[in-house]
Amino acid sequence: MSKTILYIATSLDGFIADAQDGLGWLHPFEDVDYGYAEFAAGIGAIVAGRRTYEMVAQMDCPWPYAVPMLVLSHQLAQQPPATLPEGAELIFLAGEVQGAIDQARQLTTKDIWINGGAKVAQEFLRQGLVDEIVLSIIPLILGGGIHLFGSLGRSINLILKNSQTFEKGLLQLTYNVQNIQN
Repeated sequence: MSKTILYIATSLDGFIADAQDGLGWLHPFEDVDYGYAEFAAGIGAIVAGRRTYEMVAQMDCPWPYAVPMLVLSHQLAQQPPATLPEGAELIFLAGEVQGAIDQARQLTTKDIWINGGAKVAQEFLRQGLVDEIVLSIIPLILGGGIHLFGSLGRSINLILKNSQTFEKGLLQLTYNVQNIQN
């Protein structure tokens, strides 16, 4: 069975975006080969929130994903965008996160990427729907912004599967999510 993988970058102090919801702090690390191509080759579908979808759709480049993206958004499920990015295979869902996983598993036998943002990541973790976390830690203290984990309301037990260091001090940790405890 496919795994659900939260694959995400964070600052050393646990933020995925700065105080203005920006990602510019990641730009100095874009040239680091941290295994993204290998990761992406094992992915058959992506689940993302509306804000993540909109950020990617507004980038000045071709659509970066060759697999279907399921976008969680009550707003976009009721009224999808009039124009979609060229080459994007998008499914807009207003339902629960479990339904998104079920639908993604109907589309692929490969792994499913839980591709942010923080609210989406937290909800999948809260409901016990993440099998693995691949966390790329950027050696930068932002001092504020959007926290990745926030208050989940429960403890989550992780087992370290792998750790790697990369150029420019980037550290990548891979954890199996063992179980969720109340």
